[in-house]
Amino acid sequence: MAAVDGCSICGAKARYFQRYSGRSFCGRCFTRSLRKRVRKEIRSNNLIKDGEHILFAVSGGKDSLACLDMVYDLEKKRNVDMAVLTIDEGIEGYRPDGIRAARKAAEERKLDFHLISFDNEFGIGLDSILERLGGIQKACTYCGVLRRWILNRYARELGADRLVTGHNLDDETQSAMLNLIRGDPARLARSGPEYLIMHPKFIPRVKPLRGIPGREILLYCLFRGLDVHTATCPYSEYDMRNEVRSFLNRMEENRPTSKSSFLSTTNRLASAIASRFEGTELKECDNCGEPTTGRICKACQLLKTIA
Repeated sequence: MAAVDGCSICGAKARYFQRYSGRSFCGRCFTRSLRKRVRKEIRSNNLIKDGEHILFAVSGGKDSLACLDMVYDLEKKRNVDMAVLTIDEGIEGYRPDGIRAARKAAEERKLDFHLISFDNEFGIGLDSILERLGGIQKACTYCGVLRRWILNRYARELGADRLVTGHNLDDETQSAMLNLIRGDPARLARSGPEYLIMHPKFIPRVKPLRGIPGREILLYCLFRGLDVHTATCPYSEYDMRNEVRSFLNRMEENRPTSKSSFLSTTNRLASAIASRFEGTELKECDNCGEPTTGRICKACQLLKTIA
């Protein structure tokens, strides 16, 4: 079904037809509708509280910049301190544009900007890690684990109460399905609007955009004129997530609301099984001191393989 001529809200020329709601939007009403949804997500789940210091994880891509744009505008009038953290993984020809976009967004909002690189933190960048491994099939594993290590370590060192990420509906449904496929109920139990792990050294992660489809976030960036990094990571094609993404996209194309229904179901499932994992005590890594379920955290285990 194509978009009708007029916006369903104000009657202006429609720019986007939202299949799952049956409504058409002009650019202005569309951006307002997304902001209202994000505000509801934050307020109904109490994701950000007055007086807190929040740290945005910003890659420079559409999701993290849209998240920064929306949450900053929502919270700037409250007593909330905000800053931006960007990670340079060391991917030649890919990261510089994203870093530039992230830095620009922080400077425009007069927020402190922190740039941490794999090379400075671990003594080696991702390109060099993969050279040592002799292949790129494990790129996403190494990148994801090491990025999460940096995010938690520096969120804590910078005094953040919450780490805000730009995970969207597509990301969340893909992760939920991957957890089911891999038989990982513990990770599924920890999924939700707020990434809850109780440990003094763990900074809670919140995901205000988790109910917004990726294509709508892209449209938001276009309508808002945000300067985003649009290149695709050269290593992403080897990730198992791509197969799950293709399947979920086909389902959504044929049956609109499939993703939101699936996420709602996995949220209820996560709540139902969360009690099984309550009281699971996190330790501190013998090597780096970061929170972990075992003696040695995953980041240190991976770094040992390339030492």
